[in-house]
Amino acid sequence: MKMAVSPQSNYIFEVQDWRGRTVRLTRRTFEVHKKRHPEFVPYVEEAKQTIQDPDFVAEADSGAVALFRFGLGHKPFENLFLEVIVYYNGEQGIEATHHFTTEVGSLIILEYRYQWLSGNRFDMRRK
Repeated sequence: MKMAVSPQSNYIFEVQDWRGRTVRLTRRTFEVHKKRHPEFVPYVEEAKQTIQDPDFVAEADSGAVALFRFGLGHKPFENLFLEVIVYYNGEQGIEATHHFTTEVGSLIILEYRYQWLSGNRFDMRRK
């Protein structure tokens, strides 16, 4: 996994998603969200985890891809989904935001990968 962490870098991180595409969180986006929602700053590693191995993937109304992962938060977020919004342009993606949510809403599920039951993560992918 490649990570851009130097102060001169324009990226907070760069990771490969579950399909092998490059996704980045820009320093600019991170700084804007940090001011508005400082409670999510500690969840950058969890956002990367969600990008790399989501429980399920949905299409957002805006055309972005919404990636969800359950069970990554700490109190008061421990029973919520971490949702990461990524805009893709071919094989490159940029994270727009990440936050915790209880609802998926009316999103169109594109890929259902894992299910959580009684605290256990079960693989739902066809093999």
